[in-house]
Amino acid sequence: MKKAAVLLTCALAVSAAPAWADDWHGDTNYPARVAAFTFGSGVLNSNHSVRFGAWTVSFNGQAFQTIYIQSTPTLNWYHTGKPYSLICANAVLGQTSCAMWLVPANQTNNRDSCKMALLPSIGTLDMLEIPCPTSITFAH
Repeated sequence: MKKAAVLLTCALAVSAAPAWADDWHGDTNYPARVAAFTFGSGVLNSNHSVRFGAWTVSFNGQAFQTIYIQSTPTLNWYHTGKPYSLICANAVLGQTSCAMWLVPANQTNNRDSCKMALLPSIGTLDMLEIPCPTSITFAH
C-alpha cells in the first residue's frame, strides 16, 4: 500500500510539471496551452514581460496562451489567440492586444520568421518582426 501511494505521488508530480519543447516547429505540438516562451532576451510568461525594441509584450494576467495551427495549401504556421490576450505596449502608441505568429522555414522562405501582429491594426505598423523563441513550455 505504501509503495502504491509513493508511485501515485510520483505520477501526479510528473503530470503537474509543464512539458518543454526546444523545437516549436512540429504540427503535433498544437493546438496547445503555453505557459512560457523563452527568447534570448528573456522569458515571456504570466509573471514576466519581454521587450522587443520599443515594444513590451505581456500575458496580460493570463496563466497561459493558446497556440493554434493556421494552414493554407502551401504553408502551416502557429499563432496565439482566440481570445487575443497578449498585450503589446509602446510609449508612443499606447497598448493594444496582439498575437504571436511563428512561421517555420518552408519552400518559399528558407528561414524561420516570427512576428507580433498588433490587433486591431494601428495605422501602417501592424506587424513587428521579433526573434523566434528558443523554446516553449507547454502547460497541462
